[in-house]
Amino acid sequence: MPAPLIPIRLGKPAQAPATATASLSPLPFQETITHLKGAIEAEGLWLIHEIDPQRLLARAGYSSLGLRQLLFFHPRYLVPLLEADPRALVEVPLKLVILELPDGKVSVRRPEILAAIGGYPALGALAAELDALCRRLVSTLSPRP
Repeated sequence: MPAPLIPIRLGKPAQAPATATASLSPLPFQETITHLKGAIEAEGLWLIHEIDPQRLLARAGYSSLGLRQLLFFHPRYLVPLLEADPRALVEVPLKLVILELPDGKVSVRRPEILAAIGGYPALGALAAELDALCRRLVSTLSPRP
């Protein structure tokens, strides 16, 4: 019989650094993931990889609330990025982090693209476009009036 998993308790967030923005999803954890994957596809983006830290932690003997990372991008953005400043390649693909909170709410975090990609002088317009794209993806979780 396998040993019981050691539960991980999430720390209490202090002032978050300006490297990411968080929103709450009105959907449960798994539905949030499914919805965001559909939104990524609807924008014509490629889901490059889905990382399941919850499963990885379980393999190491730990249990956690829901954790998922969705990595996405498209070559139509990669070409201008490389042509403007190939050092910015470290900033992509883009990522959404879905985190189930102890109170049952679901947090969706995304990087601050304007700070990351916009920090490269030739990439301000592309950073603004990618930032708007990520905002649209997360905004699809908001209930419509």
